[in-house]
Amino acid sequence: MKRIVKSKCKNNKWEDFGNHTGFKWVGKVCNNLTVGEWYEFEFDDDENFGYYQLIGQDETGMGVNGYDIGTQFSGNNKSFDCYRFEHFFLSISEIREMKLNEIIK
Repeated sequence: MKRIVKSKCKNNKWEDFGNHTGFKWVGKVCNNLTVGEWYEFEFDDDENFGYYQLIGQDETGMGVNGYDIGTQFSGNNKSFDCYRFEHFFLSISEIREMKLNEIIK
C-alpha cells in the first residue's frame, strides 16, 4: 500500500567515500534539498523495499547502485548516510516533539 509522507529537511550534506572519490572522504551537498523546507514522499514498503521517493522532483543523476541520491531515501537506518531518510529529514518522533514545542510556546 502506497502512502504519502511529509517531513522537514534538517540536513542536505553527506560524506562520500569510494573508488569514484579516489578512496577519500569527500563532502557532498544535495542541491535539490533546502534545509528548513517541507517535502512530500511516496512510501511503499512492498514495492520500493522501504524507500521514500521524493515527489515532484526529477532524478538528480547523482545515483550509485541504481538509487538516486537526493530523490530516494531508505527507511533502513543501517543504510549509508546518503540514502538514509533520517539523515536528511525529521523522523516522526522529531516532528511530534517540534509540534509539541510549538503548542507549549
